[in-house]
Amino acid sequence: MRPPLQAARDQLPSVLGRQPGISAPDLAAQLGVSVPTLHRLLQEQAAHIVSAGKARRTRYALRRPLRGDLHDLPLYEVSHEGRIEQIGTLSALHPQGSCLHLSLPPGHQAWPLPDEARDGWCDGLPYPLYDMRPQGYMGRQFARAEHQQL
Repeated sequence: MRPPLQAARDQLPSVLGRQPGISAPDLAAQLGVSVPTLHRLLQEQAAHIVSAGKARRTRYALRRPLRGDLHDLPLYEVSHEGRIEQIGTLSALHPQGSCLHLSLPPGHQAWPLPDEARDGWCDGLPYPLYDMRPQGYMGRQFARAEHQQL
């Protein structure tokens, strides 16, 4: 029989993969460990885990690799003056969805966010990025040409 901590360590990725955006108390209850122990487990696997929200609104999810890479995707904004600035990062989540981490200066808002996405959690792409995905005739051609690599 495995020690409870090792069992929780082994179960953590599968639970996060099934329930993206789960809170710490719910995750700890499913793993059968205390919340402080859960936080230690999350720190051990920090490269594979996305967290967003503050205090009791913090949620956790399993990071999904894109072409084998676990890094966040940088998100840039072009200002009216033509300057390019990074305004945040986008994390792909397992099994689907994304988490948008905005790093804007105080008083600056890139676009209005609905209440359910204010901590960055999205079921797919954030809505301002919808039009950037391949679609229509060109999208089909892109998918046909690149499907093996994706």
